[in-house]
Amino acid sequence: MEIGENNLLKFNFISKKFEVESCSNYHLSVELSDNFFRYAVLDPNTMKYLIIREYFIEIKNTNQLSNKIVSIINSDEFVKRNFYSNTISISSINCIVNSSGQTTENEKLKMLELETDIHENIKSDLIRHNDRILEIIYSIPNSINNLFNNYFNNSSISCSDTILIKNYLNELTPLPSLKIHICYDTIYITYFYNNEVIFHNKFIFKSEEDILYLILNTTKQLKISREECAIKISGRVNELTNSLIKDYLGEFTVEKSKIENADSSKFKIVLNQIIWESSQEAREVKK
Repeated sequence: MEIGENNLLKFNFISKKFEVESCSNYHLSVELSDNFFRYAVLDPNTMKYLIIREYFIEIKNTNQLSNKIVSIINSDEFVKRNFYSNTISISSINCIVNSSGQTTENEKLKMLELETDIHENIKSDLIRHNDRILEIIYSIPNSINNLFNNYFNNSSISCSDTILIKNYLNELTPLPSLKIHICYDTIYITYFYNNEVIFHNKFIFKSEEDILYLILNTTKQLKISREECAIKISGRVNELTNSLIKDYLGEFTVEKSKIENADSSKFKIVLNQIIWESSQEAREVKK
């Protein structure tokens, strides 16, 4: 691995059971954001992670971002290998959750124009729920799309919001619930009522106080009754965040991350808490 890219490598777990010559039997899961590039190698037979690597990136320009990721991929000794299957999830992109069924390309474009910046490639993920179809609409830049095609040509691509919502729906109850996921500088807030997605959005935050404000403001705007609604939080919940939320919201549940095992999302890295959980048994590999 080149020195420059090694400096970006902030988490590096390699299991003693990993065998390079067996990569064709493993699954590769890649997650991309504008501030990290992360991948995991999973053994489908044991459902155990063999490699988890995370590179931190601070680049907002999409062309520069794709160039940096190409440099990381080319310098990494594992991610370019031929795997049995690949999946990709994209974080830090804005999306729209449409509960009215599938839309045409023109309708997708119009919906995105009202809510967010639009990139060249408009995509959508479909979630079947209660005999209905939820459509997660988003767009990605050409430079990132070309990167995927060049290095992970046969991969299934999904928006991180899709994976998050799928996991929530798998465990949903008829009771009102507010799901909160904290990931680096982003907080995802999703509200369910009568087994339906009523609200989903994500926000950038700079402090724990911002997290508290966003949660309280959402509950106020949606007129959520704290007495009737279960609040569950996942992701990176530190002691200060935990204390602040508990002081203002009272009782809530901190959820551990899970791996989605259904549909085309099988084996994906779902919530970044997996990094924290794995670190308890990981050995740091120094290059």
